[in-house]
Amino acid sequence: MFLRTLFYALIGLLLLPVPPVSAQSRRALKTEANSLQSLVQPSLGTKSYPDFFVVNSIHCPQQSVGSNPQCQELIHHYLQDRMYHPTDMNSLVASLKPGIPVCIVVHGSFVKTKEFYSQSIIHYQRILASANDRPLHFIAVHWPSDPGLLITPIQQVRKLGNRAEYNGIYLARLITRIPPDNPVSLVGHSHGCRVIASALHLLGGGAVQGVVVENPYPQRRMRAVFGAGAVEQNWMNPGQRYGNAFNRIEFLLNIKNQRDAVLKLYTLTEPYRPHTLGQNGFRIQDLALINTQAGKIVEYDVTNIIGTGHMISHYAHHPQIQTTYMPYVYFD
Repeated sequence: MFLRTLFYALIGLLLLPVPPVSAQSRRALKTEANSLQSLVQPSLGTKSYPDFFVVNSIHCPQQSVGSNPQCQELIHHYLQDRMYHPTDMNSLVASLKPGIPVCIVVHGSFVKTKEFYSQSIIHYQRILASANDRPLHFIAVHWPSDPGLLITPIQQVRKLGNRAEYNGIYLARLITRIPPDNPVSLVGHSHGCRVIASALHLLGGGAVQGVVVENPYPQRRMRAVFGAGAVEQNWMNPGQRYGNAFNRIEFLLNIKNQRDAVLKLYTLTEPYRPHTLGQNGFRIQDLALINTQAGKIVEYDVTNIIGTGHMISHYAHHPQIQTTYMPYVYFD
């Protein structure tokens, strides 16, 4: 009899109406849940919990349109749900934590947009994995590197080279938006190195195709890494095409491959074209002209590692290459 009474009493309690949860209580529960989640997920992205941005200039002008070309980049934020989310430049800048390095990666030519978005995830994961998930902000930059209808190889190279140079304007402007206490490392491949050289030249006080960029943070720490760089050996000498670039960086790590088959063909597309930095590096006469700033140059010869390869995939699978350039990414 007692057990039956107890049973019905419990059933009655379960059937009592549940009072509604107030908005204040819901906010408190949500705050508590977010706090618990933050104990599990890091405040910055990791290989397991990705958090990085892509900046896409594909809809921006790609040739000279005056001294102040306007660019409304497409910006996406890749998050833990393994999805790209549309966002804007203000949100990107607001996400940057003081003192954490910002690594900006720029691809070379013939990279289609779909390929760029998928490859950016791989590049991000490889860098974070190589550094054991040390804190890092990562931005992948996409410029329209597909020349469209196939034309002669010489015209292709000229068109893409000039387009890469022009996108240095957009890269320089992106860098000026980053807070001054975030050091910036720039990692480029092939024509992506030309984008970076152009941006550094602008930030160092130079002009590109009639455009100048005001640099509000001239003391910001910056480093660069060139891999298979499609940049002529003399172009970073004082007074040359990107002669102001060294004014803005602490170090340039130039990764060269003397057997790079693509860069050998690149050299042949123009009569009397000098060799590239990605193939033969800086010559003695270049270092003499660069003078006191030549101490900023570090060269790493990967000929015996890469062979005739040129594509980024030829570099990505070699841990010794990643180990070499990690200190330049993290400012060690």
